[in-house]
This record gives sequence, structure tokens and C-alpha cells, in this order.
Amino acid sequence: MKTSKLRKPGLVLLVIGVVLLWFSGKDFLTSLKAPVDLNEAGFTADQVEEGMHVKTDIYAALDTFASEETWTENKDGSSTPKETAHQYYIIPVGEMEYMALEIGSSGSQFSTMSAIMDETYAYLTDAAADLGTTILPVEGTVEKLEGELDQYFGEWFTDTMFFGEEDPSPYLVHYMISPRDFFVVRVMAVAGMAAAALGILLLVLSFRRPRQAPQPVETLDVSPTGTSSARPSFSDDLGDPFVGANKTDRDDFN
Repeated sequence: MKTSKLRKPGLVLLVIGVVLLWFSGKDFLTSLKAPVDLNEAGFTADQVEEGMHVKTDIYAALDTFASEETWTENKDGSSTPKETAHQYYIIPVGEMEYMALEIGSSGSQFSTMSAIMDETYAYLTDAAADLGTTILPVEGTVEKLEGELDQYFGEWFTDTMFFGEEDPSPYLVHYMISPRDFFVVRVMAVAGMAAAALGILLLVLSFRRPRQAPQPVETLDVSPTGTSSARPSFSDDLGDPFVGANKTDRDDFN
């Protein structure tokens, strides 16, 4: 197989690996960190930081402060019905602080969070009400609130006057828990690293000059003209020199 044929599949694998690592690399590093329970005793809002691995139970939520909707606009000008893709909730953290929680397009989770908000409202208005009857286990990463989300988060406390005339800023933690399926993240990251490594290997092999096979060396056997390769044979068996001589000739010596 020619090494140049390895170049195209090598590039394809490298691109696939880079794309997978681009989408999963940051979350993969987060998944390697020890998970933090926000409900653990002694945990304070000051400990919340971007990139934190969170694994906790959501038992209270004040309200939603923003939602994300999606729809499709057709060529004829019509559009499909709007669907809620994400809901953003206000949850307690630390002693008296609040941060955000993102929940994706899941009907069951929306229903669970709605029940949690009802229980939270009942608890705030009636001290006899129970809190924590409904919980939602969440595992994910902590992201910083930015742009419109951060704006809507602050405006909710101002519009509702949740803290009365007091400035709500000291109680707001401008971070958000964003759920992740870290098993899928790890699979994507490992697949990305494997594809990138194999792609680089194929590219390296494609640029190597193939080794040339050694050329055969012709040899010529030259011998003197007119010589024979047959060797004469010699024998020391001479026999009787007088065998075959005439008897009369032998008598001449007598």
C-alpha cells in the first residue's frame, strides 16, 4: 500500500478527533474533579466557582427567571409551535444566597421543578409546610452567568422586591449549574483522543519515504578458453610390465 493513500484517512480521523475534543474537552476535565455537594454542611456561596463539578439534590427553588424557546420558520412564512428548550431557576445556596439552575428540555424534570417551587412557596408563606418532600438529583458543571441571563437573574429580585428595599446584590451568586451526562462526555473525549492519535500516526506514515528494495547484483563466471574442467586421474596400479609380451621376448633375457 502506498503511503500517500494514508493521508486522506489520517486527515479525516484527525478532524473527527479535534471536533470531539472541542465539544467534550472542557467537561471531560471537569468530570475528573471530585464532585461537590452544595447541601453539605459548612458549604458557603463563596466556594462556588466556574468549572466546579457539582453533584447535589435540588430541594428548593424560588421561581424561573428566564426560559429559552425554539421554533422553526417555514418558507411559506408559517412557523412551528414554540417549544421550551431550557428553563432557568433560582435556587438557594449557602446561608442566604441564591444562584441559577439550568434544566434542559425534559418534561419530567420540568414537572419535578414545578412541584419543588410549589413546596418552596408554601414553606415561605407557611412555617408549618414541609420542604424537601420533592427533590431533583443534579450532576453537572458550574458556569458563569453572562449577558441576558445575568441581567434577567438580577431583575427578578428587583422586580419582585424579594429583599424589600434592601439591595439584593450581596445575596446574588452570578453562577449557574448546568447539568451534564459525564459518562457520555468521557466516551466522547476518549473517542476523540483515539481518533486524533490514529490520525496523526497515519499522517506521519504517509509522509515517510518508502524503503527501496535492494537491487540484485549480477555475477559473471569467467574461465580460460580451451581448458577443460575435467581433471586427469592417476593410479599407482601399473600391473606387470611383462604381461602381454611375447614369450620369446622374455626368453631373450634368460
